[in-house]
Amino acid sequence: MTHFINCLYTACTQVYDSFMTITAAVNPDVEVYARHVPDCPYIEHKRHPKCQCPKWLYIKNGRRRVTARTTSLGAAEARAQEIRDSQDPVKRELAELKQTRKLKTVLIADAIQKWLPSKARAESTSRIYRCTLYSMRDYLAAAHPEHPECADPVFYLHEITSDHLANWTADEWKNLAPGSRRLRRRHTVTFFRFCIYRMKWLTLDQDPTGGMPEYGSKGITPVIPFERDEYEAILAATYRYDSLVGYRPPGPGARTDVTGDKLRAFVQLMRWSGLAIRDAATLPRVRLGADDVLEVSRAKTGVWITTVLPALVAEELRNLPGLHPDYFFWNGVTKPSSVVSVWGNALRKLWPLVKWPNGKPKNPHSHQFRHTFAKEFLQAKQGDLSDLADLMGHTSTRTTEIYKAFVPDRARRLNQIVIASFAAQGAPGYPKRKSVGRAVAGRKSQAK
Repeated sequence: MTHFINCLYTACTQVYDSFMTITAAVNPDVEVYARHVPDCPYIEHKRHPKCQCPKWLYIKNGRRRVTARTTSLGAAEARAQEIRDSQDPVKRELAELKQTRKLKTVLIADAIQKWLPSKARAESTSRIYRCTLYSMRDYLAAAHPEHPECADPVFYLHEITSDHLANWTADEWKNLAPGSRRLRRRHTVTFFRFCIYRMKWLTLDQDPTGGMPEYGSKGITPVIPFERDEYEAILAATYRYDSLVGYRPPGPGARTDVTGDKLRAFVQLMRWSGLAIRDAATLPRVRLGADDVLEVSRAKTGVWITTVLPALVAEELRNLPGLHPDYFFWNGVTKPSSVVSVWGNALRKLWPLVKWPNGKPKNPHSHQFRHTFAKEFLQAKQGDLSDLADLMGHTSTRTTEIYKAFVPDRARRLNQIVIASFAAQGAPGYPKRKSVGRAVAGRKSQAK
């Protein structure tokens, strides 16, 4: 008897479920209807397929009427079905599971390929982005038995943990300069923000960048230009370059023929134009006009620069022999990064030959010539930071503000303001001024 009752209950339950399914199909929770205009030929029909009147939705759960934002019956039905599905807990859970499964199948390599085009920059900057993220991809794809938490390869985005990034930075970045570490960390954080906020591949709880060490201000290379006597000592060292370094004539297919004369012209070009080393090394001859005006597009930002070179520097550039008739310091065949390395190595050989007047700087580098141009321009009192931004090819004056310490009289004016505030602050040796409220109260008491 009990078995018969259980079977009857099961059958009744199935019949009831079928009845509720049919009822839901016939009487849906969202109804589509048309609000006809006065001259509509189908005004007697609420759901005529040829009617082009605005369609509305009546949501029975809550008794709300909302516009479907369409005149098409099919589009309105699709919108109504979306609302029905959102109210169905089973379909909602299935949609969430489907979305979760989709997110968990994102490969690290695919995510990188999706992110790189969104950071369209100059080729030199894009190369740094690729170097950083491809290094992370290759590190995670390999097994690291020395790190138990990274023993297994990782290929999917959601599998990356804070330990993975911490070990990656410790193993791969140990020989990098502090500035390079900060730059690569910023690129990595930007990539994961793209995955979290834009693509929704990860949640905030899955952000693994918390395991990356912070690289603060310690070790930042300050803006230190060459002093005038240091610059003269550098030029004097170029006359000894050939004999002390050992110049050999370039063979077939040589990337460049670095001589003392060429190195001296290269140094003067960077000092008096403010060009970065890549822009100077790949400078075409056609960019130097007959009136000594230099017009160059920066490789990093694409901004065009127009400046004038001293007549003797321009004449020395024109008289330089080269491996290519169209360039001053480049053969026009190798990659720009290769010729930059050649001239960077030449400068590194030059520094030990310089008789520094005040002791050798800690780490002289080519960008100090650009800093020297900025400092001397501002101290000449012929232009401001906005003019300097145009001359240096900065896309924003915020970049140029690193040179604001060289603006004439700025430091003296700030010091005077600070001294004037000492009395109000009660600094030692400065009588503290009475506040305005106390002074008024004192006058009132004297009047009484």
